[in-house]
Amino acid sequence: MQKIIIILVVLFVICAVIGLCSGCRSQQPIIADTGIVEQLRYEYQQLRNEYDKLQSDYSRLVEESNYYAEYYRNATAAIETGLAKLNEIGSGQLAEISALRTNIAIIRNIIQAIIDGERKER
Repeated sequence: MQKIIIILVVLFVICAVIGLCSGCRSQQPIIADTGIVEQLRYEYQQLRNEYDKLQSDYSRLVEESNYYAEYYRNATAAIETGLAKLNEIGSGQLAEISALRTNIAIIRNIIQAIIDGERKER
């Protein structure tokens, strides 16, 4: 029994010596430059602000596009109704024709404004 205890103690000592001598060494302390950390935080915040602005601009563009699309649908429906009325009563109604031309000109201007806006963004 004593032999087993002695062998275990010797093995424990050998393991301890091997563990201590197996390349363990003290590392130099890591020095964190707080200036760099603050610079990174500042740059992160700048990027975050830029991203938030882009998201806001995107949402605004979607809302505007929906507004113009709805306006376009309503205007084309009005034109279609006017054309149907003209077909029924004849083409002698100058006021109806003038209103239709006005609606068509407005739609043309809206579409051109949207195209010009998209070209500027590119």
